[in-house]
Amino acid sequence: SPRTTMIAKTRCSSTASQARTRSRGYARNRGEVELGVCSVGVAVVDPAGDLLGGLSIAAPDSRWSPALEKAHVQLLHAAAARLAGRGPCASGRRPG
Repeated sequence: SPRTTMIAKTRCSSTASQARTRSRGYARNRGEVELGVCSVGVAVVDPAGDLLGGLSIAAPDSRWSPALEKAHVQLLHAAAARLAGRGPCASGRRPG
């Protein structure tokens, strides 16, 4: 049926998207959820590899650029590491 075909295509697309996200190290959304909005997101994973949550940043696509995406991803990865107890300030103490 057409519905079964659509579900199968969606699953294949979703699997491919998940593989790209894993290899890239972050999720990317360029208007797929809301037209005119781009975002990136990262997983927060503890040292044992357990998923604790996720973090994301969104902005209008008119302000989005590869440089902004790269900067946002770096900030998100740093914040995720701190939250998971793997980065600076993980002990709750401030540096300095």
